[in-house]
Amino acid sequence: MTHDAATPVRPPLARLSVSMVVACVAAAGIGAAIGTQKGLGVTPGLLSLGASLPGVIVSLLLLKIRPAQPAGMWAVPVIAGSMVRAFLTLIIALGILFSMDPDRALFLLTVLGALLVCLAIEVGVVLTMVNTRDAAQPASLEGARS
Repeated sequence: MTHDAATPVRPPLARLSVSMVVACVAAAGIGAAIGTQKGLGVTPGLLSLGASLPGVIVSLLLLKIRPAQPAGMWAVPVIAGSMVRAFLTLIIALGILFSMDPDRALFLLTVLGALLVCLAIEVGVVLTMVNTRDAAQPASLEGARS
């Protein structure tokens, strides 16, 4: 099915949300495994999950409330959602860090790893969405050299 670039679309929020939650759980699992090997238990991993999931949920809700729009217009809202997620996650992480005093390096690296993977997932989803819409358009030969 082909669409033109002006057709209003929505990002695949189900795939995006599942991927991002799995990334956060995987990062927490890695943090818990490393914490167990260091004799710290699973606490740093679980705390990183508590810091990263609220940011993911808020950023996805911000995308969900937006109306459908052309595929090329989704880049800015998705990056804005990424910034909100990162800011909220880091605020929660700092609150956890100062109130519960987990292992600083492990906790922060786990949280930042989850944020990085979520950002990569979002960029991949938006690029896929934009490129599949643009692929439906015939390529312009204007400016091409023979």
